[in-house]
Amino acid sequence: MTAAARHVAIRAAAGSGKTFQLTNRLLELLCSGATPSSVLAATFTRKAAGEILERLMLRLSAAAASQKASDELARQLSLRGLERSQLLDLLGRLVQQLHSLRICTLDGLFASLAGGFTLELQLPAGWRIVEAHEDERLRQEAVRAVVAARRRR
Repeated sequence: MTAAARHVAIRAAAGSGKTFQLTNRLLELLCSGATPSSVLAATFTRKAAGEILERLMLRLSAAAASQKASDELARQLSLRGLERSQLLDLLGRLVQQLHSLRICTLDGLFASLAGGFTLELQLPAGWRIVEAHEDERLRQEAVRAVVAARRRR
């Protein structure tokens, strides 16, 4: 396994630069030849996943559009010989394969994995993880049903 292919976990406090470090790691992998489908970035919130994807695309777009930004990105990634033409090509491939790039929440990742093993996990057909607003509504309905059943006794 090459150094670029090893797994990395980034844990730090809010505002400490995790998104920058994560996008550095993703760009390093992609610039080193990793396919979008072979990359996974998992975080806790949809907002964070969206910020990671947005920052990844903005940084790559800027570097593909400007030699100065390309040189700066190469410096930040410690990648010698990174050419603007390579970044432009990578940007085009990434846009075409964006659907296969997995930047998601941990619960989304686990739901996706469980979906691949529905029969083995003996999950019912059509199962899914409920959204927060649905969860609250379902809890309220359950409490109402228990209270109503209690009153009928």
